[in-house]
Amino acid sequence: HTLDGKIGLPSGESQWITSEDARTDAQRLRAECGCVLIGRKTAERDRARLTVRDWPVKNQPLRVVLDPRNVLDKSLPVFSDEAETIHVNAPTSLEDLLADLFQRGVTGVMVEGGPTTIAKFFEAGLVDRFVEYVSPNILPDGLAWTIPSGSSRLTDQTGLKFVEQKKLTNDLRNILEHRNLLDFRASYKCESKDS
Repeated sequence: HTLDGKIGLPSGESQWITSEDARTDAQRLRAECGCVLIGRKTAERDRARLTVRDWPVKNQPLRVVLDPRNVLDKSLPVFSDEAETIHVNAPTSLEDLLADLFQRGVTGVMVEGGPTTIAKFFEAGLVDRFVEYVSPNILPDGLAWTIPSGSSRLTDQTGLKFVEQKKLTNDLRNILEHRNLLDFRASYKCESKDS
């Protein structure tokens, strides 16, 4: 997103906000996660394929599209035969969806959705790790990367902590992890040393 937290123009145009290095790094993340999730609007607006193109992979990531009203055109690129796609075309809770994906062997999901989808994952407390790419651009009237939750209290925080920042060409990559994940990693390391 831009310095002012925007992911596209008011029209929805969003290509090339970040540098080629940042886009390649995002492709690497797709490959590592093995599952990419978006909502209906992102599928329509971005005509996203959600495949890995700039990073070597044996298998394309599983694609998950949230479309609870079942209105998406099946000719959209995300439904191509380049990779398997799960079309969630009925209302379901995110917890149930993630449980179903886990039963399929999916242990990590990269949420690349737009503002509504990202906000739903934050509101449900389902964000363990957050990776953002920040470009030095400003789009005052653009689309925000997430929708406001309506909360105005400082106590309503995400629980995320910065764990890494890296410069990629002219962008920054920030990695944040939830304190529960950090605590788990710390306890796992202690248990490993004792065994």
